[in-house]
Amino acid sequence: MAEAESFRLLQARFSTSGLATTYEIVQVPGASRVDAIFRPKSSSVGGLCLQLKAANSSGNRGMSYAFRHTQGYAGMLLLLVPLDLDILWAVPGSRITQTGVQVTLGSKRDRSWRVLELGRTLEWFFHQPATFPHVTFSDAALQSCEAHLLEAKAHNLMAKALSSVNCHLIRSGIASAPVDSRIRTGIHTWDVQEKATRLHKSRSVGRYMANLFRHGGALGRLAYDEHDFDVLLVAILEGEALLGMFMFPVHVLAARGLVGHKPMQLALYPPWKLPAKKGCRLKQAWQLDYFIGLQDWDGDSSLCKQAQSRLLELVQKLPLRKNTFCRSDSRMDGDGKQDLADLSEEEFSSRSSTKLGRPEARTTLQLEAEADKPNPTAMDWRSKGVVTAVKDQGGCGSCWAFSATETVESHYAIQSGKLLTLAPQTYVDCVENPQECGGTGGCEGATMELAFNLTITKGIALETSMPYKGRDASCPTYTPAVKASAYVRLPVNDASALETALATKGPVSVTVAAGSWQLYGGGIFSGCSQGSDNTLDHGVQAVGYAKDYWLVRNSWGPSWGEKGYIRLSRASDDKTFIDHRPADGEACKPYPKTQTIGGECGVLFDSSYPTGLSAGAEEIMV
Repeated sequence: MAEAESFRLLQARFSTSGLATTYEIVQVPGASRVDAIFRPKSSSVGGLCLQLKAANSSGNRGMSYAFRHTQGYAGMLLLLVPLDLDILWAVPGSRITQTGVQVTLGSKRDRSWRVLELGRTLEWFFHQPATFPHVTFSDAALQSCEAHLLEAKAHNLMAKALSSVNCHLIRSGIASAPVDSRIRTGIHTWDVQEKATRLHKSRSVGRYMANLFRHGGALGRLAYDEHDFDVLLVAILEGEALLGMFMFPVHVLAARGLVGHKPMQLALYPPWKLPAKKGCRLKQAWQLDYFIGLQDWDGDSSLCKQAQSRLLELVQKLPLRKNTFCRSDSRMDGDGKQDLADLSEEEFSSRSSTKLGRPEARTTLQLEAEADKPNPTAMDWRSKGVVTAVKDQGGCGSCWAFSATETVESHYAIQSGKLLTLAPQTYVDCVENPQECGGTGGCEGATMELAFNLTITKGIALETSMPYKGRDASCPTYTPAVKASAYVRLPVNDASALETALATKGPVSVTVAAGSWQLYGGGIFSGCSQGSDNTLDHGVQAVGYAKDYWLVRNSWGPSWGEKGYIRLSRASDDKTFIDHRPADGEACKPYPKTQTIGGECGVLFDSSYPTGLSAGAEEIMV
C-alpha cells in the first residue's frame, strides 16, 4: 500500500537525521485522519500531527507528482512523499484548499516545499503549537478504528435503502470533513453528514447517541455550522442490521440550537421505546417526524412499498435552495463526472432561474389558430429530424439559454432543411439584462425572450465556434450562424394556441414549475397540480403533444426522466393555479405578489418561438 510505503520511506529518511536520537515519528493505526505524530522520544505528551500523501511520477518525462485528497488538514503538517525519489515536500495543511495538488520538479512549488533536512523541519513545526496544536497518541487514535468501520457499514446499508427510491448516496469527492457523502436524485443534490450509532450503554432508556461535532485533527473537536452540510443522516444499528434512519434537514437542527454553537451529542429516541422522562418524550416527538423504521428489512432486497413511501416523504422534506432547478451545483465527484442518473451531484443541486420580462416590454406577434384546419391528434417533432440531441446545462443557471437555443435550432431546420448545433454560450455571454429579468444574466438567469431578441439583433454562433463552458464569460467577437427577424409569444394560458403552434409551426420554448420534477423517472406527470408546486422557475422546450400529454425536452442530460424528456399531463389544460412567489423565479422588478398560471406545471403561461430564421451574415459580431 502507498500509505505503508510512504511511512517506511519517511522513517528511513528521518533515521539519518541527527535528531533521531531525541525525537520519534509514531504511526497512528487504523483510519485516523492523523497518520503519524512527531514527538520527543518516549514521551507521553502530545506531538505534531502528520498527514502523509504518496504519489508516483507522471507526465511525459516523469517530472510531475499528483497527490490526491489533500484538503481538510488544518493544524497538521502535510508531507508529500514521491515514491520513486529520495526527496520530500512539506506544507501546512491549512494552506491547501484543493482536493488534489500537483508538484512539478524544478517548479516554484518544488523549491518552496522541498525538505532539505527532515529532522530540523519537523522540529521547527513542532515548536509552533499555536498553529499546529499538539495531540496525544491516544487522542489521535480515537479518531479512527471501530467508529470508522461502523460508519462504513452503515453507509452501505443506507445507500442500499435510498436506492430503492432512486436516490443515490455517494461518497463525496471533496475531502472537507463536514461532507461525508451526497444524496442525489434526478435533479437535486444534498451534502450529507453521516453518523452511525448503536444502543447507548443505558439500554433501559432506549437511547442512541450521535456526535454533533467533527474531529479537526490537531484543532480538536469542532462544532458543525449550519452551512457545513444540508442533511444529517443517522443510522440506527443493532449488530449488522439497520433498524432505521433519521434524516434531519440542517435547518431543523439549527432552529433547535443543535448546530452552530458548540460541540455536543444528540440523544436519539426511535419509536420502539417510550422514554420515561417528559423531556425525552418531547425530543422523541419531534425527532420521529424525520425517522423511518427498517426493522423488517433484510438489508439486501428493495424496500417494501410502505417503506419506500415513507422514505420519499423524508426526501421531500429536505430543503430546496433558492432558484434550485436551473442553477446547478458545480461541484463534482472525485472522478469529475456529472451524470444525472446518480446526479452528476453535483452535483445538480440547483437548476432554475427563468424569469420573464413584462409583457408590455416584449416585441411579439400573436399566433392565431387555423380554425378551419383541425390539428393532428399527436405531434412529435423528433420524428421530423429537426430536434438536436438532449443537452446538459451542467453547473450554470442557463436553462433559459438552452431552451432558446434548442428552439432556434429546430425552427432553422424546419425552414432551411439544415439541423445545426448552436451555441447556448452565445446567450450566456452576450445577452444583456439591464432590468434583471430572470436574474442578473448569464448563469444567474435571464429569459428566452431576451435570447430571441439577441438572435434578431446579432444572431447565435455555432457550438463549435463558441463551445459551452458552463460559466459566465465576457461576450467575444463571433460570427453568427443563424439570425431571426422576430418571435411569437402565444396567448397566456391557452392550450389550443400551444397545440396549434406545435402542430403547425414547430417546437416552442415554455416556462414551467420544475420543483416537483425531482424524482421523475417516466410516465405522464401530474405532480404539480396534485401538489403545491406552482412557482415558474425553469425554461424548457415543448417538442410535441398527444391527447393526454405535452412532450417536453429538458436540459439535464439524457439520463434524467425519459431519456431527457418528460410528459406533462393535459388533464389540467383548462385549470389555472396561483404562483405566490413570482419573485423566486418568473417575474421582473417590480415583482407582482401573485400571478395566475395555466396547465400542468404552468406550461401554458409563457410560450414563445422565433420566426424568420436565416443563415447568419458573414459579418463579425462584436
